[in-house]
Order: sequence, then structure tokens, then C-alpha cells
Amino acid sequence: MKHTLFFCLFLLLAVFTSCDNNEEDPCDDCRPRSTCVDGVCVLPPNTFYIGGSYHTGYNPYVGILQTDFCPQIDSIFFDVQPNDEFAMFVAWDTPGLNQAYQTGAGTIQKLSDSTYILFTIYPICYYAYMHATIHTDSVNLDFKFWELSNPEVILDSAKVTLYKQWQ
Repeated sequence: MKHTLFFCLFLLLAVFTSCDNNEEDPCDDCRPRSTCVDGVCVLPPNTFYIGGSYHTGYNPYVGILQTDFCPQIDSIFFDVQPNDEFAMFVAWDTPGLNQAYQTGAGTIQKLSDSTYILFTIYPICYYAYMHATIHTDSVNLDFKFWELSNPEVILDSAKVTLYKQWQ
């Protein structure tokens, strides 16, 4: 009788341990606006998640600006819109602050169909001029940060290449 009871308990234990109820659904970690497709979280077209929020654009590009001059900058969302208009959001990499700010990008001069001189409407760390060259799959931005009291005094510069999201 002992052996039968021991065997039944062993069999019952083997059945329960063979069931893996701890397997997590990969879709449980999807952010609110994303959709789970074959176990992968996918954002809607032209949408990026930066700085703790979603940004959807007409023709968006994203990248990381690395500069010692303004080290708290992280991701940049740059949207090339119709009629030579642009939108820009910058995410800060600061402990306790996960937020994207709309800095905007105004046009100073259109040099060609794909090259512009722009400026930040709101400051990043400082205001900046940007030489923008737009390609099909990327945007090259050459930043020139200027002093608030004198736009002719360039404090620092940085270059970044932003890339298009492909669906």
C-alpha cells in the first residue's frame, strides 16, 4: 500500500511539474499603442516610442544625438512634413525624467529639394541651427548650438544621422 501511495504521489507530482504554467506571453510587455504580431510588439506605421511617449509623423526619422555639450539629450524624432515643414521632439536621458519635448524646427533657408538650413524653435539645451540633408532612408543633421544672447556666437556643434522606420 505504501508503494502504491508513493507511486501515485510521484506520478501526480510528475504531471504537475511537466506543465509549464509560468511561460509568459511575449505580448504582455507590449506598450499600449502597439499590436502583437506573431509574438512581437509592433507600433503603428510612422510611430516611434521615445521619451516615454509615442510620436507619429508623416515621414519620421529617429536617432541619438551624442554630444558632451548637452549630454542629457537622448533620442531625436524628426518628421519631414509636406510643404517644407518639419517637426522635432527630443528625449532627455536624465534619471527620473523620461520625457520628450517638442523643440520644433523652423526653416531659415531651402538650399535644394533635400537640403535646408533650420533652427530649433524651442531650445534643446541651447538654441541650435541645423544643416539638414534629407535622403530616402536617413537625415543628416549638423547642429550648431548658439548662445541665447548672441546667435552669432556658436558654442558647440554635433552631427547626427537619423534613420527611417521601415515597416
